[in-house]
Amino acid sequence: MSQIDHEPTSEKIVPRINLIVWLKRSNNQYKLRRYGDIVYFSKKARYCVLYVDEDKSEEIRETLLRLDFVENVVISDRKKLQFSSEHQEKMMAELKEKYDHMREENEDMRV
Repeated sequence: MSQIDHEPTSEKIVPRINLIVWLKRSNNQYKLRRYGDIVYFSKKARYCVLYVDEDKSEEIRETLLRLDFVENVVISDRKKLQFSSEHQEKMMAELKEKYDHMREENEDMRV
């Protein structure tokens, strides 16, 4: 067996972001390939999810909005979501308190 040497590349990984593009007609999704990578397409709901470079996302969004077959373009809020365990534990505790409170309120309605 031969050993494969991987040379470290000087290129940095470019951060990417999702753009949700709502279309007037579903067959126009093929025209979006020149603006980014299509990762999902819904024929029924007529929207595409594009991956684009984060630093170019705003200018690509403005360009897409000018196209006649595009209804709307939304930049994904995925970066704003919190996935830390502390946040999840806090949310679970809040849901438990809410459930306990609802159960106490409805205790007298039980037969």
